[in-house]
Amino acid sequence: MASLQLEHEYEGPFELVGKGEHGEDLFASAQKRVASPGDIEQELEINTVRWAVDREGRITGSAQFIVPETYDFIAATLSGHTPEPPEGQDHREAFVDVTFTGGTRHFKAATGEAKVEAKLYNDGISRGVIRGVVALD
Repeated sequence: MASLQLEHEYEGPFELVGKGEHGEDLFASAQKRVASPGDIEQELEINTVRWAVDREGRITGSAQFIVPETYDFIAATLSGHTPEPPEGQDHREAFVDVTFTGGTRHFKAATGEAKVEAKLYNDGISRGVIRGVVALD
């Protein structure tokens, strides 16, 4: 079975884009890989991330991981939490479980899981690490 090992650092802007039906904050982000200590055969970038944070700090959302050269992508769902930061801290931490749910062409049967630990800075930049495995068969 072919698989992709993910252990990458990502960085990119995020923005509050509105309020959800139940008062949750809605965010959008575009992320770019800044380091790749893992050994993978494709260059995956996170193209689009959309997530909501409810009043209790629960995170739900979706993401697309894209191969820029071919535009093939792997779809994913997100769930996690972001604790309230201490007063005066310049960022908020986020702990997210990623579930891969298919994609296009040779990624259409992609499955697997990953974990993300990120810092969402007050200036609208997020930085984080994703670790996991995507099974391709």
